[in-house]
Amino acid sequence: MIPQLQLIKSSRNRGKPDGLSVPGPLRERIQEFLQIKKRACRPTTLTTYAGVLERYAAFVGDNHWPPTWQGVLDWFDRLETDGVKPATLHSYWLQLRTFLNFLEKIEAIEPQVNPVRFIHKLEVAPQNPDLPPVAFPPEDTDTLLRHLNQVIHSTHRETVRNEAIRNRALLRFAYVTGIRERPLPPCR
Repeated sequence: MIPQLQLIKSSRNRGKPDGLSVPGPLRERIQEFLQIKKRACRPTTLTTYAGVLERYAAFVGDNHWPPTWQGVLDWFDRLETDGVKPATLHSYWLQLRTFLNFLEKIEAIEPQVNPVRFIHKLEVAPQNPDLPPVAFPPEDTDTLLRHLNQVIHSTHRETVRNEAIRNRALLRFAYVTGIRERPLPPCR
């Protein structure tokens, strides 16, 4: 199921039974984007896209079309004023940038008016802050590998040995690739 954006009450539709407006061009394009993204994204990712794009649409207005670099930068200025942390700003930028580039790909906006291009030219895109990576301390990794090697070489039970070999391979794979922990559990 695709997260639906909230429809804004509008004076132009007060005669309609529900009192809700028909989505404007921005929200219509957001719904198209979410519809397409649902094929390639996990539900949590889709919900994140919907939340960020809803915040953006609520700030710039439903009829703000086509999106402008000024509108995008004003939104980010507001988020900074509201105390949103740099890592979150960068994440919002990545999600909004994906949406704006989608609009260009489907020819809803011309490449020369894509706000992403102006923001990159002006070098004002929210930057990814240098955060220390969250990782296993090397000494813990070494301890785990030593233990698994000991189990592999000292046990005669085939199932225990095979499980230790598998766990050692997964640990090495995770360490070398830097993969996130979520994709690992399905590797059985």
